[in-house]
Amino acid sequence: MEPDDGPEEEGPFFAWLPPDDRLWRHPSEAADGEPLWAGDNPDPSGPRGPALVTTLLPAPPRPVTRIWGVAIIAGLVGALAASGVGMVSGMFAQPTTVVSAVMPTGPVVSLASATNSTVDWTAVDDAIAPSVVSIGVSTASGQASGSGVLFMAGTSKVYVITDSSLVDGGGAVDVTFLSGQQYQADIVGYDQTSGLALIAVPRRHQIFPTLGSVADLQLANPVLAVGARTAAGPGSVFPGSISAEDSEVGLTSGSAMQNLITVSNASIPGSAAGGPLVDQQGQVVGITVSLDATDPSDQDLTFAVPVDVAKQVATQLLDRVAVTHPWLGVYDAQDLTSAVAHQLGLTGGALVGQVWPDSPASRLGLDANDVITSFNGEPVTSSGTLTQLLCQAQPGHRTVIAYLHNGKLVQTSVVVSDQPPGY
Repeated sequence: MEPDDGPEEEGPFFAWLPPDDRLWRHPSEAADGEPLWAGDNPDPSGPRGPALVTTLLPAPPRPVTRIWGVAIIAGLVGALAASGVGMVSGMFAQPTTVVSAVMPTGPVVSLASATNSTVDWTAVDDAIAPSVVSIGVSTASGQASGSGVLFMAGTSKVYVITDSSLVDGGGAVDVTFLSGQQYQADIVGYDQTSGLALIAVPRRHQIFPTLGSVADLQLANPVLAVGARTAAGPGSVFPGSISAEDSEVGLTSGSAMQNLITVSNASIPGSAAGGPLVDQQGQVVGITVSLDATDPSDQDLTFAVPVDVAKQVATQLLDRVAVTHPWLGVYDAQDLTSAVAHQLGLTGGALVGQVWPDSPASRLGLDANDVITSFNGEPVTSSGTLTQLLCQAQPGHRTVIAYLHNGKLVQTSVVVSDQPPGY
């Protein structure tokens, strides 16, 4: 069919090839004596197959349409041949495996990766620094310095919590912010039992930190003790990890401090005492204090008052009422490990370390190695949880408590008392 022919014309889709271009001929197309096959020998007695190659001679010039017809037929034959080879070799029978890349849904965190030095403490320090202040106190023996943290806001003043040993001696108190602004502070009050004090400065556009809870802590959690930055250089920062959440520390004065968070790093200097102890998220979980410990091993550690205790003390100091400390008489409590909890059929608890004689816990019959499982109707999942719940109790009020004693679960009630002086 010529290129300008329409589809309505009759005849084959492709024009028949001339006889000279075909390997065979119809009998009506062959001249007298001419072979039907291009390789046929007119002599019936001669060979036929080899003549196919030897008798192929250059063809005379042909119209372009003939060349296109030959090319199309040759392409179809080649495609069929290739398909045949593919089927014989099994190319199309090979199974196909589709591999899809699967991205993880979130990071996998282990205890090792959570406690290593990959925490960006610089970013945490930068975030908390505007809330940490430098405190200077003029005393008869000279100038004393320490740190504090913005804690509460009033209508015209903001309140800073700090180490009570810094301000309980009297004298003028100055507070310097990160911006360099300096104010003379008023002492609201201090509490010797917790080792905390509350001071007030004029309210400006201060930045307050986020307060966490000791209940959110676990053993080996990384934390950072932060001191105030000064004009002389960056503030002191002391990274460490939680080694206990309910420590009792004997003091050279003959008394003791209880319910302290213990951090396994070098003891912080006095200039950083009173500053915040923060977790990886920058939440304040404690207020560091400077202690004169009797045990030499305690002198190489950092101690902090749980922020839950600090909130309770600060509220009472601000309300100008006597500061009370709900007391059960249990100390050195430890988190119950998951393995031990599973063996005991529990989901968690606070393992009792020691029990003070003549305390509510002692009168109740609690012993060392008993496990407190609930307090005031709330589950106790760790020693930090017990501290948090105890801070919410009212001294002199009866509270429901459950604990595991000699393998048996006991549920009863106990009257929480106010912590006696010297304990």
